[in-house]
Amino acid sequence: MKILKDSELFTAKGIAKIEKMKNAIYVCETCLNTGLGGWQADNAVAIFWNKDPTDIPEGGSRWFGLYFDVYKRLMIVNAISAVKEPITGVITESGEIIYSRYRHDYRVSDDGSAMVDGGRDYFRTGPFGVGTADLRIIDGELKVMALHYHGKKKKQDMGAHPWMGD
Repeated sequence: MKILKDSELFTAKGIAKIEKMKNAIYVCETCLNTGLGGWQADNAVAIFWNKDPTDIPEGGSRWFGLYFDVYKRLMIVNAISAVKEPITGVITESGEIIYSRYRHDYRVSDDGSAMVDGGRDYFRTGPFGVGTADLRIIDGELKVMALHYHGKKKKQDMGAHPWMGD
């Protein structure tokens, strides 16, 4: 099952350049927790995982995010909050998974069978799509943890959930 995680911030060439420069892996785009009980609402943050655990700034983490502020300046942030909670996606009729990166990030699947909106603040989807997916960022990758199908198909667990101690 493919998760659609194309970047709205960087081209594939730009991502490759960042990965090489920072010895990191591009994971996806999402929003970050504000620490005040909500999510950074109005823009996507490109999440990267530092491959070298010895190359972490003091007080930082292996996760960093890049985004452009309102003045179009490239900003770097600690992105550990992106990995602490799940992301909900929608399963399309073609079997792909789409998710909303931030509040009011209205996205429609390539095949037109599903839509999603709300980022991590709320989850809104239309009457289409065949179900939902629980996604987690683990070890430098956005992974499917469980699938929940509408109708006759039952929930499909995709493996152990490391954040729950399984």
